[in-house]
Amino acid sequence: MTPLTHYDYYSDNWDKKLGEALDFTDIQMLFSKLFYWTKSDFEQGIGNEIDLDNVLNYFAVEFVIVGQDCFTKNLFLFFNNDKNKWEIFPWDNDATYGNDFRGNYHVSYEQFYQGSPLDHQILFQRLMEFELWRNKFWDNVNQIIHGGFDYLISAIDSTYDRIKNDVYQDHNKFASNSGFDNAVDHLKSFIQARTSFLEGFSYFEKILLSEFFCSNPFPSQVNPTVIFRVKSESPQPIELQYTKNLTWGVWADHFTIETLKLFDDGMHHDQAADDLIYGNSLTFATSDSGLIPFCFKGSDFYYPANGLFYINFYRTNTYAINVNRNFENLNQQVSFGNVYKNKNDYFVEIINVASEDIDVSYCCFQAGAYFHNFLLPENSILSGKDTLILTTHKTLAAHHFSSNKVIGNFFFNIDIGDTLKLVSSTLTDLIAAACDTVTIFQINPVSIVINEINYNSADSLDTEDWVELYNPNDFFVDISGWYFKDEDDNHIFVFPDKTIINQKDYLVLCRSQSKINHFFPEVNNYVGDFDFGLSGSGELIRLFDIAGNLIDSLVYDDDPPWPIEADGSGATLELLHPSLDNSLAKNWDASTNHGTPGKQNSVYTGVVENQVQPRQFRIYQNYPNPFNHKTRIDFDLAEPAAVVIKIYNIKGQLIKRIKPRTGERSVIFDLTGFSSGIYLYQIELDGRKSAVNKAILLN
Repeated sequence: MTPLTHYDYYSDNWDKKLGEALDFTDIQMLFSKLFYWTKSDFEQGIGNEIDLDNVLNYFAVEFVIVGQDCFTKNLFLFFNNDKNKWEIFPWDNDATYGNDFRGNYHVSYEQFYQGSPLDHQILFQRLMEFELWRNKFWDNVNQIIHGGFDYLISAIDSTYDRIKNDVYQDHNKFASNSGFDNAVDHLKSFIQARTSFLEGFSYFEKILLSEFFCSNPFPSQVNPTVIFRVKSESPQPIELQYTKNLTWGVWADHFTIETLKLFDDGMHHDQAADDLIYGNSLTFATSDSGLIPFCFKGSDFYYPANGLFYINFYRTNTYAINVNRNFENLNQQVSFGNVYKNKNDYFVEIINVASEDIDVSYCCFQAGAYFHNFLLPENSILSGKDTLILTTHKTLAAHHFSSNKVIGNFFFNIDIGDTLKLVSSTLTDLIAAACDTVTIFQINPVSIVINEINYNSADSLDTEDWVELYNPNDFFVDISGWYFKDEDDNHIFVFPDKTIINQKDYLVLCRSQSKINHFFPEVNNYVGDFDFGLSGSGELIRLFDIAGNLIDSLVYDDDPPWPIEADGSGATLELLHPSLDNSLAKNWDASTNHGTPGKQNSVYTGVVENQVQPRQFRIYQNYPNPFNHKTRIDFDLAEPAAVVIKIYNIKGQLIKRIKPRTGERSVIFDLTGFSSGIYLYQIELDGRKSAVNKAILLN
């Protein structure tokens, strides 16, 4: 639970279950506070962020049962909207009760307390710095060994008696009957031995370190020496750990940890002897080039708590020095440029005015609060006479600022008056500037139409699900970075780079490219694979552009007036004409045969666009959906008019009316206090009604 150095690593490490599948700004902010908060801010603020009773109980349980794989990963991090706080729940507990993850029992685990991932858990280790929470943790441990274990032994015995005969007769089980009996004995012997070991045991009482100092984050041939200092509350052995041979950019590589002992003798750049300020220095050679991560260690505890743990596999924030890089004239060479904004996304220019490249790897971008630190990953090179874009939306930035290198995604807003900073990896200021202006730019929506839907193939020709898009424009549209969703925000397909739909042409988005190629070998304009299925009973589907503009959406169904032949009988849903309102069932028909992916629909009417009745009004799918308490509804009108939006429960009972002000095209509706479930809504204008959309409320 510490910030990751690459935003792209979040989706590899965290599987988001609610909300925007690729938006990790909430845990970015949480982890940044855990990592960068001062001790006083942590003490005052952590109870507002975390359900402390929950997490201290979680850590106590896993500590008692010797969880080997559930402190820094294999856990559920859940934001409880009712408490407005984060909670932790267990996920993977195979390596517990004396067993490793392969099921091998280790007697040594009965007295295990040190060296596990718990030593590197940022949240836990920071909580243990405070006597109040450390005592609460040990209170929980004692409750478990004096009450929970008694209950568990009783449950093991009763369960064993109920199932043993069935287990003995199961010829497909992996273990032998004696192995099954031994496993039960191991559980009970572990509980008894663990209880005896933990009676009166205490640990995690730290002699705290503070005032971390690094004299030279960028040692060079001209100035190759770095002095390290730290203050201790009382005497203790202290060392610096670092590595010179980590291969940055490659996961799961090997590296060697080296140590430097720090002294309080007045002879190692530690100021006066016996003043509890420890120090020493390193001098780097010309061959020591690039990033060298480091951490401090005192009385077997690391600062920062994650230390160098897993840094070869999961790149997490830590301290680092950048050796033999050009930082001699940084203030004259690098400066902040313009700050741009599109909707809720920010784009910040960092300009290199000199001809020489400069390596800003592991520097932090900071704006506003001091803990708004966004770490620039390894290989962040600012080329000579070039501009680097730091952003909250890397995909959009790469599209809009196509000639610049882009780094993202930072997780905080920028307000006029904020101080923008570039700070070193040891958090010393490098450059700073006030944000005087924020320049707004827009990405104008371009029409692309959902033109055909295959949501339930026939068994005789199962192509799996696919959706056809049509470009009605007289120019090609680059939809790279656009994304497609159903009604679950966690279901998302991002269109890959160089995805083009030519003018008046089609593109098939499919769940299985191989099956499309097999059943429709003549079709070559398709992309995929999206990893979620379309509902066989109908649902919301949505298409967004790269800036998050909702381009097209509709709720199809498998019941009349929607064509029922598309529900498993071999047909697809085809739009009669691409200019028709595809949110209305009357504008769709069942295809002949098995559909027409990548070409004109079989039910095409030939109606030209200027003969189509213009849309007078249209309501779009609410967003987000599903939602907690509040959601937004956008709508279009041919001209400003007084409209009413009506919300119904699933029984069709009217529960709320919203009257937008004239000229508005968006409203927020709040269902705080209403029960979870499906709600329906539509817009009314002069007695006419739009199609009905479905909203899903989660509490």
